[in-house]
Amino acid sequence: MPASNTAQVDKPKPTSRWSEALALAKTGSTAMQHPVLRHGLAAIFVAIVVHAVNVHKVVNTLVHASWTAIGIAELFTVAAIIVQILIWGLLVRVSDKKFNWGGIGSLYLQGLFFSHVLPGTVSGDALRLFKSAKLIGTGDAIASVVAGRTAELFGTFLVGIIAVATLPGWFDRYRWIAMCGVFVGLGVVYYLMFRATVPAESKDKAGILQPIIAKLRDGASAYYRYRSDQSVLVWCIALAALQWCLLLVSFVYFSLALATYVPWNVFAVAVPASILTAIIPISVNGLGFREGLFVWILAIAGVDPAQALGIAILIDVQLLPVVAAGGICWLLDRS
Repeated sequence: MPASNTAQVDKPKPTSRWSEALALAKTGSTAMQHPVLRHGLAAIFVAIVVHAVNVHKVVNTLVHASWTAIGIAELFTVAAIIVQILIWGLLVRVSDKKFNWGGIGSLYLQGLFFSHVLPGTVSGDALRLFKSAKLIGTGDAIASVVAGRTAELFGTFLVGIIAVATLPGWFDRYRWIAMCGVFVGLGVVYYLMFRATVPAESKDKAGILQPIIAKLRDGASAYYRYRSDQSVLVWCIALAALQWCLLLVSFVYFSLALATYVPWNVFAVAVPASILTAIIPISVNGLGFREGLFVWILAIAGVDPAQALGIAILIDVQLLPVVAAGGICWLLDRS
């Protein structure tokens, strides 16, 4: 007799609403990453900002800017970059004293170049990690980059506490919200820098992520060496606060270049808030959205929107001389 068994058809497993939501979120995130969409959104945000201000007044303000004040601002910017290089150099040389300062400075400038040329601010850190790993190992390279960025965040939050506490009366309605946000951020950064650990075991049963997890564990092991001698981390935090103060002074001089005065504590709130928009994948490095938020905060502080946009433009091009130097270092680098 012929076999009467029929092929069984697998019934699709029911999907939960949570799974559907995750799949939808993943699809939306992938779509938002598309270069055409991000460039289009950037153009829309720029158009909105331009429409909201007097463009003729912005151009006139920039044309009549004080080159002396801009030059002073650039000097403070260069000093801040030197301090950033010093922070990363201190962390790198914990694992390799032979890594000379010239090479450290060159790699850091190359990272700045790629951070501004390629979409996405992490590209510069990736370059530093990749090239320094050849000299000091992957674990130490990961630890140095992560510790350096964490120290910079720590220093920014420390200065931010003073800034929020000393802002004038117009900020009163936002003060407690901002203070809570700054203290929470400081607590998170402190935990990551001095308390967080990497789990000993991985839940990756398939082993697909094992190479990445292994490198992260190597980085964590190197990071823990910093904790055994916390003086290095403390020095990095102090230098990070100094670096941020130097940048704040440069911002003040940019405002003076446009015949207005914006206090340092306003910049200490406006600039980090606008920089965070670069993390949100809705435009190219937050272009347009970043400037719009910056102009809005300065407008709350009583700054004319046209002058605020002019200051935002100067801050956007602030690092161009240093970025150009990083491009030259990359062209000359044979490693």
